Amino acid sequence: MNTNRKPLSSRHLDMIAFLAVLATGTLLLLSGIPVSALVTLATALSGLYSAWNTKRIPPHPHDPGPSDRSDREDRTPAGTASR
Repeated sequence: MNTNRKPLSSRHLDMIAFLAVLATGTLLLLSGIPVSALVTLATALSGLYSAWNTKRIPPHPHDPGPSDRSDREDRTPAGTASR
């Protein structure tokens, strides 16, 4: 048994996933599923895949986060002074 196999790259996994989705869509169309239902399913699944595949950058440990500064000056109507 050969245990020196390289793991699949993300590009290969993406190709496998694409072909699987393409084959599934073809089978669903041939089995009589309405095209509109398939479009809805494909849109939902592509959104889920995009959310899953997006790389999230963790926040910097020294990042202070959102500012605690009051934005009253931004909401003060023009010509009036905040007291």
